[in-house]
Amino acid sequence: MAFEFRPQVILPDIGMPGMSGLDVACELCRRSGLSPRIIAVNGWGQGPPVRY
Repeated sequence: MAFEFRPQVILPDIGMPGMSGLDVACELCRRSGLSPRIIAVNGWGQGPPVRY
């Protein structure tokens, strides 16, 4: 899908199962010649929001 859409920004999850977000980003750039802005995200270690 990214090869057709050609995104300018990619937000991969670092902890994806099977293939890390870094692996996905590297593969997209290698195979397509894309040079999107890549912003890694993850939710590991995040507790619920604190409400006072």
